Amino acid sequence: MPDETRQEPDLYLIGKVVAAHGLQGALRVHALTDFPERFLAMKSCLCRSKNSAVRRVQIKRVKLTPKGAILVLEGVTTREEAEAMAGAEFCVTREERWPLEESMYYISDLMHLEVVDESGGHVGEISDVTRGAQDILHVNCGMEEVLVPLVDEWVGDVNIEAGKVVVKNFDLLRNPDETGNGS
Repeated sequence: MPDETRQEPDLYLIGKVVAAHGLQGALRVHALTDFPERFLAMKSCLCRSKNSAVRRVQIKRVKLTPKGAILVLEGVTTREEAEAMAGAEFCVTREERWPLEESMYYISDLMHLEVVDESGGHVGEISDVTRGAQDILHVNCGMEEVLVPLVDEWVGDVNIEAGKVVVKNFDLLRNPDETGNGS
């Protein structure tokens, strides 16, 4: 599940300038996306400066590194100009997000979706997602939170457009001791 953090309506953070690189204005960028190769395909992106001003910048060259990318931008030609950009963030709009394979979802798209059981009954809303070897949906069910592994065994249909996620056997997740596997 890709992790591109939603920053403002329709802006998604994909990288942050950590330092200047060399003497000619190149930027060392920490990639904050599961798809750092996207930088290779980009001709431009939005850049949010430390004072929150957002502007579109033109990308002249990109080199991927194990820690992110080295970017050369149009109009940034000296080390001093590059150093002044430290802390700036690179963002994309919803339309510019990297296309995903079927059954992959952006975390930001899952947040606040309604969770229903297999019969369509409302059980809660996704309040958070924990990333890991197995992603976990945090479902706010009013007075309790239920953790749902994001795997086919527990999650059925995910319909971003309809704003719903079907969770299978929700009662077993809510009351694990009733399965006979508890102590």
